[in-house]
Amino acid sequence: YGTFSVFLGDSIAGKTARLAVPFTFCLPFLLAVVGIFAVKISLMHNEYASGMATAIVALLAFCLILILTHRIQGLEHNIRALSLRDELTQLYNRRGFYVLASQALRLAQRANVHFSVLFLDMDNLKEVNDTLGHEAGSELLQEMAALLSANFRETDVVGRLGGDEFVVAGNASYPEIQLATQRLEAATAEANARLDRPYPVRFSYGYVTTDGSNCQVLDDLLS
Repeated sequence: YGTFSVFLGDSIAGKTARLAVPFTFCLPFLLAVVGIFAVKISLMHNEYASGMATAIVALLAFCLILILTHRIQGLEHNIRALSLRDELTQLYNRRGFYVLASQALRLAQRANVHFSVLFLDMDNLKEVNDTLGHEAGSELLQEMAALLSANFRETDVVGRLGGDEFVVAGNASYPEIQLATQRLEAATAEANARLDRPYPVRFSYGYVTTDGSNCQVLDDLLS
């Protein structure tokens, strides 16, 4: 429980410390021994050996800093992704959707372009959960998420607000969001016809469009 307990933990910090500490403690002594040996066998003068050892330690320490920095950056990226993504569907969760869609709305207002929000509610999820179990309900949610991801642009923000509620936001005029919704309906009907199962994907939806002149916030559009 003391200051050095971090070295014994199974956390990311403990693993990183166990990687870095032997390197930082042992390497200078190892280089000093090599330098002394090189001087004794007259391979180089003492001044050159000391300078070379110092330069190598500095270079390797810099490499260690780079390795640790990239490792921490990757971990931060993973943590951020976990905090913004829905674990089941891999769409943005409520927090992720609000963060990215609000930013997209502000950019649309600044550029004075149309912005649309599509809200979907699955119709038969409770019935599926009650009759076939929650695993079947989870599969249905994943299929809905896959249909949304496949039929909207990468620049659109697609999220699951929770339960059986999904939402899509992005730069689109009223005719464009109408066409995109019709394309989603057609893809859903095709998927339902292709798969032999007792629980087809069904949903109710609504959408709204605003132009850049309206200073609305995301909650207004969702309401």
